[in-house]
Amino acid sequence: MSSETPVPQPPSAPQSPDPSTGPSSLALPTPAAVGRALRAPLVGLGITFLVAIVMVVLIAVAAGLDSDGDSGVDSSTIHAIGVLLAMPLQLVAMALFGNLHINDDGGVSGALLAPPLGLTAVFLYVTARVGRTAAPAADEGSRAILAGAVGLLVAVVITPVTWAAAMRDDGTVMHAASVSLFLGAWFLTGAAVYLGSRLGAGVPRPAWIATEYAEAARLWVQQVVLWIAVALPILCVAAILNEGVWLALLAPLWVITLGLDTYAVGHLGGISVFTETAQAWDFDPIWAVLMLVGAVLLTVLGAVAWHQRRDQAPAWLDNPTSWTVLPTIFFGGAVVVLLLPSITLGGGFEGMGASFTVRPSPLTLAVLPVFGFVVEVLSRFVAPGLLASAPALARLRGTPLPAQTVVGTPTAAEGAPAAPRPPLTDAEKAQWKRLAIIGGVVVVLLGAGSATISGINSAKYSAEATAEKYLDALQDGDAEKALGLADVEDGNTDLLTDEIYGAAEKTFTSYEIEDTSDGFGGVTRVEVELRGLEGGKAEVELELRKDGKTGVFFDKWEVTDGGLATRVSFDLPEGADSVAVNGTEVEIGSGEDVYLFPGTYDINPYGDNKWLSTDGAKTVVEAGSYSGYAEIPEATASDAFREEVDRQLSAYLDTCMAATTIDPDGCPNSGYNSDAVNVRWTLTTPPTVDYDSFDGEFPAQLSTDSGQASATFEYDANYGFGPKDMVTETYEDTLYLSVTVEEVDGGLKVTVDE
Repeated sequence: MSSETPVPQPPSAPQSPDPSTGPSSLALPTPAAVGRALRAPLVGLGITFLVAIVMVVLIAVAAGLDSDGDSGVDSSTIHAIGVLLAMPLQLVAMALFGNLHINDDGGVSGALLAPPLGLTAVFLYVTARVGRTAAPAADEGSRAILAGAVGLLVAVVITPVTWAAAMRDDGTVMHAASVSLFLGAWFLTGAAVYLGSRLGAGVPRPAWIATEYAEAARLWVQQVVLWIAVALPILCVAAILNEGVWLALLAPLWVITLGLDTYAVGHLGGISVFTETAQAWDFDPIWAVLMLVGAVLLTVLGAVAWHQRRDQAPAWLDNPTSWTVLPTIFFGGAVVVLLLPSITLGGGFEGMGASFTVRPSPLTLAVLPVFGFVVEVLSRFVAPGLLASAPALARLRGTPLPAQTVVGTPTAAEGAPAAPRPPLTDAEKAQWKRLAIIGGVVVVLLGAGSATISGINSAKYSAEATAEKYLDALQDGDAEKALGLADVEDGNTDLLTDEIYGAAEKTFTSYEIEDTSDGFGGVTRVEVELRGLEGGKAEVELELRKDGKTGVFFDKWEVTDGGLATRVSFDLPEGADSVAVNGTEVEIGSGEDVYLFPGTYDINPYGDNKWLSTDGAKTVVEAGSYSGYAEIPEATASDAFREEVDRQLSAYLDTCMAATTIDPDGCPNSGYNSDAVNVRWTLTTPPTVDYDSFDGEFPAQLSTDSGQASATFEYDANYGFGPKDMVTETYEDTLYLSVTVEEVDGGLKVTVDE
């Protein structure tokens, strides 16, 4: 005989006799049985449809309260296309996981998969409850076949009916008939009928599911229900404060979805939007505190409840398997939380489309089992002390599992009805009263603090307030402050300075914010009209995104994509070693892109070259444009260039005018009389250099207009054939010059061409 100790197993309570424990016949259900079982989903659909009508009425009321359209619901459209008749059916179809499609004649399409989980819960509950008497089955196999057949019939009927009841108006069609509706109706109906049939037979769960796991699943479900119940009033108050009463009226449509989302966030799973994941600390601090503290309290309460409900047999607690029950159940719950509140929105135009999904992050699959393990640890080591100090917490025990006398074997009392719960003692009543008062005060303080912080945040730390700070900074010429609010991530920002922008002309002198709206991916768009720019007004759009927190509680926003900064390309000419923008020298390479704010700029590509100047052309940077080109002006001779060339040319002419010969070498002045003596040259009209032909390149060939010089001289009228007869004469000569100007060692060298 082996002396090994048997491996303990999780306890399993005996149930009422279940035909499923015996052989399954897999017999096909009779038409009469199917017809009888159909009563369950028909009643379920009917009740769900009535609840959907109430929801449609709430939608209509919400549309009336928000007549400016901010809710996204247009009351005139509701009545125009008759949604008060068709929408309840479409809502029921969406609750069965139907994908809502919108199409129009222009090729525009849209799709929304967002089940109103409140309606889903109503359908499942009513169908399962009616199925207790409407769907009896002889054994497990027959029960499964019957449930599958009923679900298939419902799916076959409701899908085309949903399509036929589509909302149509002026070429636009909206309905939830889809493959997801067919499969969802089949699965949900079948599951509800199957569960109802088991409940009617007195076997709520299969015999292979141990009682310990069933109790753990009940604990997790109760935790989620408690979370949503507490979240409902908080979310409704927040909806009223931030958007208005209309959004709170629509709470039946979104509360379970948003409740599960906040459950995932509070338990560190996060929310995924596009490729980004938002954690609790990415939200407003008050929300982060509420969700994180709520998760901690829920974990502690769950540990106290689990300590009282779970099997306390020492042999089972010593078994390593007992540590895996809650993590396993919490992992299954994570799958539910990951899938149920998912919202997918898509759209397309003429065959091209895109979609995105908002859902709890897949990280939820990893963190919820960890919370299950934490509950297990706390239930063993912390819960006993909490129960001793707060006996009122014993009310969380529910129906505890009985102890087992033999490890792995249920006791005779297993499955027996639980003893009636004793009434609260006076001490317990007083303790619960104190806890309720403390909890109420905490809720009031948190609510007041949330409202105060939300009000300050909206007034001074909103996206629109940040946009105003950014625009005010630019209007005041404070480029550095504006750059701090709208950092340019990629590009040269050397020109975004107070000195350069402050000297720009035609910058905007006033602005008006015309509209603020929320976009995809957490982006807020602010539409602005700028005034005073070149050409008058300009319409621009700023996009802002949250960039952490300031002062712990308040949002910090950043203007994205560089704000109003525009990428400007500089195609510099040869010889432009440096650039002066509005009189400030900067280093820019030819072909380089830099950023400038809207305005008119004086760009001199020869900032450090004293010999070159520009013709005064201006560069206009337009507001709202993504890119532009710098207006590089033509190079011209600077005043220093002109003065130096004129000086050297004047010195050259002075030398020529000092000559005492009629035809001095290397000079433009000359006479015809080779016998002239006592020659005196005088510059009557100096030649003027034509600088218009200068193109900024060296060596430069420049010409002059004509000048005049006169020579006074004597000559022998007898030309040496007799006594000298000296005659004085004056000769006028026209001067024509062509000069070459070279840049040598930073200076100019002027050479007169012969």
